[in-house]
Amino acid sequence: MTQPLYTQPAIDYLDSIIQPTWRVFEFGAGGSTTYYYKRCAEVRAMEHDAAWVITARSNTSLDSIIYVGRDGDSCAQAKAAEADFFAHDFDLPLHPTSQVESQYHGMENTEWREYAGTIFKWPQGYFDVIVVDGMARSLCLYYAAQCVKQYGMIILDNSCRWQYNDVQEHIINQGWNRRDFWQPNHPGWCTSFFSKSFDSCDQPVRRANNVGDLYHAMGW
Repeated sequence: MTQPLYTQPAIDYLDSIIQPTWRVFEFGAGGSTTYYYKRCAEVRAMEHDAAWVITARSNTSLDSIIYVGRDGDSCAQAKAAEADFFAHDFDLPLHPTSQVESQYHGMENTEWREYAGTIFKWPQGYFDVIVVDGMARSLCLYYAAQCVKQYGMIILDNSCRWQYNDVQEHIINQGWNRRDFWQPNHPGWCTSFFSKSFDSCDQPVRRANNVGDLYHAMGW
């Protein structure tokens, strides 16, 4: 697979704006990593699955994909941002009965501090695009808004999950407007782009808890 696993309208939009000079950071490696590797100046991808790293690296340079597992401690550069994130006391829902589901759908945050914080090993503003499509999506989205270039772009897949509401609302209040790209005939799947260069934010800002793929699949 050499295409991002985003909604088709999101891929079409990305195809129309992508630049060969971009430096891209991804939380979550896969077909998108190959896509950016072939089109952009630099791509770095975090990956939590050691077996998948081997497969994903076969289509990129070896240093494009970085493996970081669960339960590690964040690097020194990330400590201040980490403390700030948890001080906000965001609502960070977990699956009511399954830790595996909470992890798989990126709802765990404390356990992935090393994974999320690795982005601070690069200078703030270094990356033109940061993609959030892996573990700890609320924490990674919060960090992305601090680390991406001032008028760069953040891509959040599965953005219609209400479990990510608080951090989406927070960064929108900080001036990051959002454009939503819904999959046709699939009301439970949306990929969103955030940028301070967008002149408006798609409404509503907060997702209702009866939309998104996790509502029906997980019985919330």
